[in-house]
Amino acid sequence: MKRRQLLKSGVALGAMWLGVRSGVLRLREAMAAWPRQAFEGDSVSAALQALYGSQHTRGSDEIGIDIPDLAENGAVVPIKINTTITGVEELCIFGDKNPVPLIARFVFSTRAAPPVSTRIKLADSSNVVVAVKTAAGVFRRERWIEVSEGGCG
Repeated sequence: MKRRQLLKSGVALGAMWLGVRSGVLRLREAMAAWPRQAFEGDSVSAALQALYGSQHTRGSDEIGIDIPDLAENGAVVPIKINTTITGVEELCIFGDKNPVPLIARFVFSTRAAPPVSTRIKLADSSNVVVAVKTAAGVFRRERWIEVSEGGCG
């Protein structure tokens, strides 16, 4: 819970700084863009619904998930995601057995694109789901990972 509060505070401070600099952006508008319902979802499907509404996700082999098959400590699991799908607007990582399934959300500008490399927490052995949003739709890929010791608690 502390991490989410820190992230919210960071977003709020950044928004306030931008609002002061531009005179246009308001804190309330910035917080409206925060996908709160997606982070509060209790399943991957609920989080996907909150993020993308009725858009259907399609499986794709064009999404590469580089993650160990076995993580000894679920608190620090390295993951690298790459895709050959063009026009990536957003990339999300989910852990289907985590207390909060949406682990991370990356929004890309038109000049940026994957790969994304980070470390995630996993509560238990589960599927790691990656969703990639483009103008053509939402694509997803899953990868099973065994976790010896859970990292969410």
